[in-house]
Order: sequence, then structure tokens, then C-alpha cells
Amino acid sequence: MKETPPAELVREVVDRLTALTGRPPEVLDETGAIRVVSDVSRVPDDSWPCLLSVLEAGDTYGLNTTATGRTAWLRITGKRD
Repeated sequence: MKETPPAELVREVVDRLTALTGRPPEVLDETGAIRVVSDVSRVPDDSWPCLLSVLEAGDTYGLNTTATGRTAWLRITGKRD
């Protein structure tokens, strides 16, 4: 199976998160990885399986919940070209 290049995977993730949330996520360059962060506070409950499938595209992912909302993030190993 051919592996998707990091830059292409980031574009796919950004497109999918934008469709789910209605706004583009933040994309951050880190040492050896790219982090994609999105406010998911308004994602409907029935869309969470789709959100999870997007997050699983990353090497690691997580969810931060605070009194003011929810933020999902994922990291993709590699560089954005």
C-alpha cells in the first residue's frame, strides 16, 4: 500500500475538518511534524464518527475540552512542503 505524503495528507485533513466545522483549522509546523488544530465545539453529535475518522489520519491525536469549548488536534510526522 502506498503511503500518502505528509503535505498531501495535511491538505486532505484540512479540507475534511473545514467541511465538518465550517472553518479552516490552524496548521502549525513543529519539529519533525505538522499539527492541525480545530475548534470542534459545534460539530453535531451524529458527525463525531466522521470527525474521529479524520483524527485517525494523524500519527497521534487528541481532544481538549474546557469551559469555553472543545478543540481537536492531530499530528502528522513529516514536513509540509
